[in-house]
Amino acid sequence: MIEIELKFRISDANQLQQKLLGAGFTKIDTKIQKDTYFNSPMRDFAKTDEALRIRIIDDFAELTYKGRKFSSNSKSRVELNTQVSSPNELKEILLALDFREVLTVEKIRTSYKNGKITATIDEIKGLGFFMEIETISSEETFEENEQLLLELCQSMGFDPKEQIRTSYLEMLLTKMGLE
Repeated sequence: MIEIELKFRISDANQLQQKLLGAGFTKIDTKIQKDTYFNSPMRDFAKTDEALRIRIIDDFAELTYKGRKFSSNSKSRVELNTQVSSPNELKEILLALDFREVLTVEKIRTSYKNGKITATIDEIKGLGFFMEIETISSEETFEENEQLLLELCQSMGFDPKEQIRTSYLEMLLTKMGLE
């Protein structure tokens, strides 16, 4: 599974919501997410541009691995997810294996859906508001799906050249002077 994602800083979440609804998106939900990131003892994920996190939403948790980005037009990479029944136990296992807890990113995420495309308005604690727009693709349909997202963003007034390719984790670490 390849995640194709575009991310933009936004100044007016209400205005963006109206644009999304006008573009045929339907509001799905608003949830609080806590993403705890870990670094590997085998290689430095900050250098390899990979990510490993435990995401907690209410009483749901999942472990996610994100591979290296491979497109210069979007934030596209392999993403693998699995549901976790005990996130605290998983955290203890990772720490016992010498993984290092890096930081927890807290966000309020409002999700919208239009067919196979998901858009979110994210309020990131310590950073502000962002829009992510993404879809899941196979290798065979990657280029056409990436182009679809680029065109959709342009039609909503976003310049793909102004997208943010760094993660919320990287932005927070930079803000804190830790990267």
